[in-house]
Amino acid sequence: MKKSFQLVALFAIMLLGSCTGGKEQKAVEKVEDKPKVKLADVTARPVDQIQEYTATVEAEVKNNIAPASPVRIDKIFVEVGDRVSKGQKLVLMDEASLKQMKLQLENKRLEFNRADELYKVGGTSKSEWDALKMALEVQETAYKNLMENTTLVSPISGIITARNYDNGDMYSGGNPVLVVEQITPVKLMINVSETYFSQVKKGSPVAVKLDVYGDEEFAGKVSLVYPTIDATTRTFPVEIKLENKDQRVRPGMFARATLNFGTQDNVVVPDLAIVKQAGAGDRYVFVYKDGKVSGLPLFYGRAGEAYERILPDWKGNIMAANNMEVSNFFSLMNRIAVAYNNAINPQDKDALKQMFITMYDHITDQGIAYGSCLGNITHYGYSFRPFFTAYFLMKEVFREIGKQEEAEKAMLWYSTVNDVYNKPKTAGIDIDFFNTLSTGRIASILFMEDTPEKVQYLKSYSRWLNNGCLPAEGLNDAFKADGSAYHHCNNYPAYATGGLTGATNMIYLLSHTGFAVSELAHQTVKEVLLTMRFYCNKRSFPLSMSGRHPNGKGELIPEHYILMALAGSPDRKQDIDTDMANAYLRLTEAPYKCNKREESFRNLFSGKGFSPEQDPEGNKAMGYACVSIQRRNNWSAVARGHSRYLWAAEHYRGANLFGRYLAHGSLQIMTAPQGEEVSSTSGGWQEEGFDWGRIPGTTAIHLPVDQLEANILNVDVFSGYEEMLYSDEAFAGGISQEHRNGAFGMKLHEHDKYNGSHRARKSFHFFDGVIVCLGSDIENTNNEYPTETTIFQLAVKDDAGHNYWKDYQGNGKYWIDHIGTGYYVPVAAKFEKNFPQYSRKQNTGEKTEGDWVSLTVDHGKAPKGGSYEYAILPQTTQTEISSFAKKPSYKVLQKDRNAHIVRDLKSNTTSYILFETPDVLPKGLIQKVDTSCLIMLREHKQEAVLTVCQPDLALYRGPSDDIYDEQGKRIERSIYSRPWIGNPSQSIPVRIELKGKWEIDETPECKIVSSDTKKTVLEFTCTDAASLEVKLHKK
Repeated sequence: MKKSFQLVALFAIMLLGSCTGGKEQKAVEKVEDKPKVKLADVTARPVDQIQEYTATVEAEVKNNIAPASPVRIDKIFVEVGDRVSKGQKLVLMDEASLKQMKLQLENKRLEFNRADELYKVGGTSKSEWDALKMALEVQETAYKNLMENTTLVSPISGIITARNYDNGDMYSGGNPVLVVEQITPVKLMINVSETYFSQVKKGSPVAVKLDVYGDEEFAGKVSLVYPTIDATTRTFPVEIKLENKDQRVRPGMFARATLNFGTQDNVVVPDLAIVKQAGAGDRYVFVYKDGKVSGLPLFYGRAGEAYERILPDWKGNIMAANNMEVSNFFSLMNRIAVAYNNAINPQDKDALKQMFITMYDHITDQGIAYGSCLGNITHYGYSFRPFFTAYFLMKEVFREIGKQEEAEKAMLWYSTVNDVYNKPKTAGIDIDFFNTLSTGRIASILFMEDTPEKVQYLKSYSRWLNNGCLPAEGLNDAFKADGSAYHHCNNYPAYATGGLTGATNMIYLLSHTGFAVSELAHQTVKEVLLTMRFYCNKRSFPLSMSGRHPNGKGELIPEHYILMALAGSPDRKQDIDTDMANAYLRLTEAPYKCNKREESFRNLFSGKGFSPEQDPEGNKAMGYACVSIQRRNNWSAVARGHSRYLWAAEHYRGANLFGRYLAHGSLQIMTAPQGEEVSSTSGGWQEEGFDWGRIPGTTAIHLPVDQLEANILNVDVFSGYEEMLYSDEAFAGGISQEHRNGAFGMKLHEHDKYNGSHRARKSFHFFDGVIVCLGSDIENTNNEYPTETTIFQLAVKDDAGHNYWKDYQGNGKYWIDHIGTGYYVPVAAKFEKNFPQYSRKQNTGEKTEGDWVSLTVDHGKAPKGGSYEYAILPQTTQTEISSFAKKPSYKVLQKDRNAHIVRDLKSNTTSYILFETPDVLPKGLIQKVDTSCLIMLREHKQEAVLTVCQPDLALYRGPSDDIYDEQGKRIERSIYSRPWIGNPSQSIPVRIELKGKWEIDETPECKIVSSDTKKTVLEFTCTDAASLEVKLHKK
């Protein structure tokens, strides 16, 4: 039981934020070392009645623009984001009915005019004249109405916030054609407790902050006070208006409104007793009546997804904005629990305890209890993470009030902890489990009383955790041997950070105990973190690896490296893992701003003799990510493709609407001006004005941004509303030689959902500080827009950049940008300077603009047999790129549909991208290869290094499993519907014939088939798209 007790103590220390690491400190922590919370006595005194309310910004007026009846749309004259004036023509509907009615009106008018003449001379009766006059007026009214419903104008001056149809669509009476909103002023709706009903007056000042603008304050006023109280919530609605003359505040923004109701004498517990999250404004009101508690109803955030598909005006954050989302509720409970454990004054502890018990009674009354049908699937875990830690920290309180068993059963129910008893069938685990359940499960187990059953739970939990960290097969979560971290059937760093938070916490917690994970599991997670810090630069995700959030904001989390350092080395020989400690010290160097916790660990590691690692250098190929990375100095180059196994991009409604080409053979240079830290934006990227059709490195049809918007569907029962398109080609991936240099190649074939005729053969060859980029066999049938290969697209953000590009023309053969990257371009290229350039925001479609320069190879419309060649030299000088252009350090030996072969003249390394089984190869040491593959050969006198990779993951063999429609086009299908996604990689043999007699040190993956004075035949057994390497010795 001693080990169990130590784990309970350590887990409590971790949750209270005071773990300082080190084997000798883990089981015992001095009380005086705990973080202190400054407290004051409980007293009666005047208290400022300042209340903060959350709300969603709304437009002053919102008009749906639509005709009265179904009709075809002829032309829409505006786009989302356009400002419009009152009376401005917005939409022209089909005019056929209007023209027909105009003829009918003219006939009615002629008929009436004739009758009128007759009536004047007594030729017709008064009743007949009245009937014809009435018919004419009806026809005139109908024509006027139809005219108003044919030419739709704006009833207000405002901004277009939604466009639901395109020219030629049939308006069917559902969503409006357009939505126009008046945003000068804007308004907020808040619900105020009836306690303050007499104190809220029209015209009262209100301070408003918006999350998007940080601490900046906007002035508002109460514009309307509703006269009735809601009997259920005991609140009344209040409307607040902001003038918003500069239109910076937009509908949908999350706002926090602060009202000052003066002062009042109250008995108070100081706010300092509660550990609050920055910006939190949680306010909950509870009422006890006849021993029962009541308050606002509580919901899971994910429950909102059901409502938003039913209610057209449903606000996605309405639950959180009204304090009805369980995640915020649990977060407050957790902060109270932390404060209770840190408090010293008995009166403060009692006040905090009563607050916690009240919240517990309410959440239990709301159905968060053992056996509840509210659910326990992994997505609910996002809301439940603080629930488990709050309950764990208050175990003694639960025991005191006689509810320990009740709380324990609720924890066990929602953590589904019994699942750890099931013996794992395959390695790996859904990475969401690490994120949402790993902490909850250990908290639930440690909450138990110390019994043999608890020890068995810990052993089973350790096995569950260990299995989850092992390399998973196929496209299963969570981790791969190549350092990929999986979710949604692809390498996904954005999900990995959450999963790694759970995994690294638990590996650290169980380290140096009998429940520690195995060496392989520990090493696998360590490799994932080392790989992440290799492809991130310095902490930022590459754009192509940002999943459905290509916004430049994704970053690794330095704390993961702290925890893995403190967990010791996988082989248990180091109490603090040197690699992890040194990596952490580099990742948190200035100008990174450490919080107190991070700074304390910098001091700890430095004090123990650790020092920041040098910027990683070398090359890494990630077969399960279809990614290759080359690093030198502090720059990195990241190439990404896609295949029949790995999707090109993930699109959701409101996420990555335009990034279709992110994995179409992209190449991002992550660099920075001298002396500046590398980040997502330091190398010339920003979202404002970024042309999503010109992602650097890609070969693509240059469509207008609106035509790149994903048409997101629910394609089958295995998926939701999402788009993840695949190629039907298996050949895509990279090779790495001696972890120093490498290459990447892919057969590009776009999906038929958009442009299935588009194909290309693409390759990148990494030789130290030079990247050779080749393309061939570029073709499609699109006659409307040109096909381009983008060499660079760079944002010009400051005066220095504008001055640099003001008169820059290049010399036609080489270029150097304002950040110091050089480009050798021996083919015709097109330079553009777009000041400004317009685009759209990836998640909202809102118009953006910025100043940009770009260099592209124009292959023309509907190209056939197009090609290109260029080289990139990051962090070079004018002199160096000029010399390189006169005498390139590489030679292209072959560039066609069969192969791209390049020799680096400095290192005598030859890079082979063999798209097809070669009939003949350029003269050299390698004479024959029996299948398509990637090869790198570095020759030096009587020795050579030979590296081979089969990029085909071979999760299934034979032709693509795509399904085709009657026109022979591939049908969009969800990846989750494919039966092979969990298959292990099958082996593919590759035979290579070398000229002359050679010796090697044979390995299980490489054998000599035959050898004589004329030739040596080697066979490599390739799996997992891994690079296999042997050293050759001349015999």
